[in-house]
Amino acid sequence: AAVLSCLRSLLTCQQPRLCHSLISFLQHSDHSRDHALQDVYIQHLTERVNIPVKERDEKWVDEVCSVLALAPWGPERSNAQLETLEGPMTEERILGCLLRPRGQALLMAYSSTALRLLKEKLLREAPHTQ
Repeated sequence: AAVLSCLRSLLTCQQPRLCHSLISFLQHSDHSRDHALQDVYIQHLTERVNIPVKERDEKWVDEVCSVLALAPWGPERSNAQLETLEGPMTEERILGCLLRPRGQALLMAYSSTALRLLKEKLLREAPHTQ
């Protein structure tokens, strides 16, 4: 619990790189906490996305993109939580943070979500054959 509190404090203080370093250290020592560590990032991002539109500026977008790029996204984790972050973030900004050096896991999550949504759209639009 103390570790999760520390991670939340680092994210709140806009220190995503330091938070990422701490998570990298923890992941090498104990794999049982991966989901809890990801949840800290998801909760922080959800809180940041839910602030009033008037308070959002370029600094806000940079913070959200930094946290997205540095979060410990595992390939085994469901992408449903990432989908809750859609809204004020433009696709261009999200794609920009995907291309950062450590964005491979986020890129995989984004790609699989985009493919699933495209598949669902095509299935809805396709005429039903018998």
